[in-house]
Amino acid sequence: MNYKRFLIFVLFALSVSVNAITKEIVMNDTTSSIALLKQLMKKFVDDRQWNQFHTPKNLSTKIAIEAAELMELFTWCEGPESHEILTKQRQDVEDELADIFMTIIAFANACNIDLSRAFEHKLAIIAQRYPVEQCKGKSDKYTAYTGNNEEKNK
Repeated sequence: MNYKRFLIFVLFALSVSVNAITKEIVMNDTTSSIALLKQLMKKFVDDRQWNQFHTPKNLSTKIAIEAAELMELFTWCEGPESHEILTKQRQDVEDELADIFMTIIAFANACNIDLSRAFEHKLAIIAQRYPVEQCKGKSDKYTAYTGNNEEKNK
């Protein structure tokens, strides 16, 4: 069995027995793939028959709501103080970030979006807008850098 077929088999096995697997495996960014997370989210949604509610409008609204809940944790604080809040309320921050991420995954599943491909595409665009030699250590909008004048000309 070649490596690719083995990985497909493992992902299928995980999706079939996800409850047993997640109780035994500690998930982390090093060992979890986007494909696995998408499968776990799909099973979660399918088990609850929530696909009927997962429209682009509903899920995009939910992403904004969850992002606002994360922002609420840091309301009325200055930049350095936000690190203290992160330390004191780390679990709350992680929970809100997970809510956002799970909804993004649900959106990608519902709309058949390949997150890795979308990420790669957008990263290439941003890399062009923010050339390292021009923007390193700066926080200006991309239109401030040479060759990025399309918005200024509108």
